Amino acid sequence: KKEPKPIYLENAKKHIDWLIENSSKGYSGACWGTGFKIVISDTLIYDKSVPFSTNTPYVLEALYEYFQITNDVAIFEVIKSIYDFYEKDLVVLQEDENILITSYGPFKDRIVTNAVSYTMFAYSIFYKLFDNKKYIAQKIEKMMNFVASVQREDGSWLYAPYDSSSFIDCFHSVFILKNIIKTSRNIGIELKLRSEMVNSGYKYIKESFLDKNFGLFKRFSVSNKPSLTKFDLYDNAEMLYLAKLTNDDESSISLEKNIKTHFYSNKNIYSLIDMFKMKKNKNTLRWAVMPYLLAKSL
Repeated sequence: KKEPKPIYLENAKKHIDWLIENSSKGYSGACWGTGFKIVISDTLIYDKSVPFSTNTPYVLEALYEYFQITNDVAIFEVIKSIYDFYEKDLVVLQEDENILITSYGPFKDRIVTNAVSYTMFAYSIFYKLFDNKKYIAQKIEKMMNFVASVQREDGSWLYAPYDSSSFIDCFHSVFILKNIIKTSRNIGIELKLRSEMVNSGYKYIKESFLDKNFGLFKRFSVSNKPSLTKFDLYDNAEMLYLAKLTNDDESSISLEKNIKTHFYSNKNIYSLIDMFKMKKNKNTLRWAVMPYLLAKSL
């Protein structure tokens, strides 16, 4: 979108084709997971083939962006298929006239704030494309109400809002704010409630995660386990994205400079700085160079 050249679109299509080919199989529609097993507890294990409400929106957004440029009917059909996944495979964990809480994966699993926000964002893309706007808007509003209901007085969100032993970290907090902002823009409504959520949440992140000595954002403000990580590029990449999304130029310029200072070395980029200030995970695309490149592209 920033620099329209055929080669960029051609390469984007190669990645899109690969993603479609490697979607999770056996579900009502197209969907994606992590590709590796995730163990949450003794009673909750996600197999490597399980799709998630948190991963699928990234592919959906890429397909939507590509469709907006090309009007490729085949891409639109895949988007319709993703809608079927959200409608038929995700589980409603709780719903009343005010709130809607959806599952993380395609079965009754756990209540996670950012997962509901991702589903909400996915539906905001469906809202832009499909005719059943009233039905979709009602679902979005209920999910937005849930996210608002579990925001704490200081502007933060626990990862698992009804679990007293849960944690608060930077990149999941950013996910929630990104999804609120992008959802609101997609459906064309800027409610006062959402502005208050965003403002208090953004203020919390800047005050609670920023290490002023390094100009970088740390992982946890409330931790439930020890860690040797001092800074992770992922937290800072996501924060850079959010700063640009909110037009916080001062923060984005400063953060981009500090990322280069601390995560770059000899034309290489590292994804992690440990407590001993050692750089680790050189040029690791999955985590978190790709989110960083995405943030830089805004």
